Amino acid sequence: MTRTLRGGGGWRGPYALAGFVFAGLWLLMEIRRLFHGPDMVGAGPPLLWSEAAAYGLAALLVVQAVLQFAAWLDARDGHPRSRDQVRALGHGGAWASLGLSLFIFGVVASPWWGPIAGRPTPAQAGLLFGLYAAGAAAAAWLAWPAAQWGWMRLRSAAVAAALVQLFVLITLLIRWFYQGDDMRRPMPEASLQTWTYSAVWAVYGVAVLTGGMARRNLPVRWVGLGILLLTTAKVFLFDMAMLEGVIRAASFLALGALLIGGALISRRLRAVAGLDFGKAKDEASAP
Repeated sequence: MTRTLRGGGGWRGPYALAGFVFAGLWLLMEIRRLFHGPDMVGAGPPLLWSEAAAYGLAALLVVQAVLQFAAWLDARDGHPRSRDQVRALGHGGAWASLGLSLFIFGVVASPWWGPIAGRPTPAQAGLLFGLYAAGAAAAAWLAWPAAQWGWMRLRSAAVAAALVQLFVLITLLIRWFYQGDDMRRPMPEASLQTWTYSAVWAVYGVAVLTGGMARRNLPVRWVGLGILLLTTAKVFLFDMAMLEGVIRAASFLALGALLIGGALISRRLRAVAGLDFGKAKDEASAP
């Protein structure tokens, strides 16, 4: 029995899985203690936002550790069964952590539309937005081991999740810039704030769509297209009714210019991709 445990053939995988489960539970308790103190109770709502964001970040980091451990086992090339067990845990955990992080960063941790009410101080808001940025980076980081293992769907999902989380962060930063700590206050009608959302969203959507076209990444293109469709719907359904005068005209002109520019860039990228493909095909058929 002792030799089996040391050799690790049949037992290394289950022991490693149990270790990661207990490490994840310990991390959750440590996050709870950090935000609530030794008794683990009593933090105010502003810290609850950051606590929720920390849980989303922790889930992504734990899964990353599992995948890195699977890669380490693969490099040793000694126990394929253990490697496959850990890799399977990492694959399933990666999908679960991406879904959980999207829900946390997209809904729970938002001080604007989330379920937790309150007014974060500048320091608390800085901590929260820093966790949002770290969560987007951690989601994008999952694309690297996914590509190493050949999980292309997971790789695309990780990049798409990071882009969505970054979109939410940009939106919250705009809100904080205009509203300060009272992020739940109703938005003033016919204000520059609503135009800023449309302008920044459109720029971000065109950038994401262009990046997806350049890398031939369909999920990234869908994210960019979805942001552009959301921006277009906002302009026509909300800005048209709320904005007036110069701001209203500028909103339409800016959105139209960005959409035309994005279409031209996409067309150019398709043409270049077609030329590259044709060149590669000719070179392959050359004697």
